[in-house]
Amino acid sequence: IVDQSVHGGIDQAVYMYHSEDYQWWSEQLGKEVVAGSFGENLTLSGLADIDFNVGDRLTINNVVLEITAPRVPCFKLSSKMGDSTFLKKFVRAERPGAYARVIQEGSISAGDTITFEKVSSAEVSLKDIFVMWHSKDKSPEFMQQVLASSVASVHREKIQTWLDAV
Repeated sequence: IVDQSVHGGIDQAVYMYHSEDYQWWSEQLGKEVVAGSFGENLTLSGLADIDFNVGDRLTINNVVLEITAPRVPCFKLSSKMGDSTFLKKFVRAERPGAYARVIQEGSISAGDTITFEKVSSAEVSLKDIFVMWHSKDKSPEFMQQVLASSVASVHREKIQTWLDAV
């Protein structure tokens, strides 16, 4: 990990992206976009219709992952995709993928069954956080709600800095 101030760490130990989103991107871009192109550690299948909330959990074999934040892309994604406008496309698509912390370590293999556990409705959705993050009209009330969740520390610090400046 080159820049550990925004990548990796306990709260962003695993980055997950949906195979269904890869299919969607391939259709949108008119070329095949293969798993791993977004830099994820884990490509999920069959869960694309779930709007993950901060705190939701996935169990795969004996591994337990807890959702912590959406990906907030930087210029490196545009470079990786070979398209200087890709960052804007990624933001407009609202398909950020999910970061997770590891609650229980273990082994995962391709094809393993994933069990999804939804948290209480008090937590906030990754999509809502992602949209807010890129919005010009940020809601302080929503930002407070995000801070009340178990959101990743990198996000927490940036949101608190924004709130302190308001």
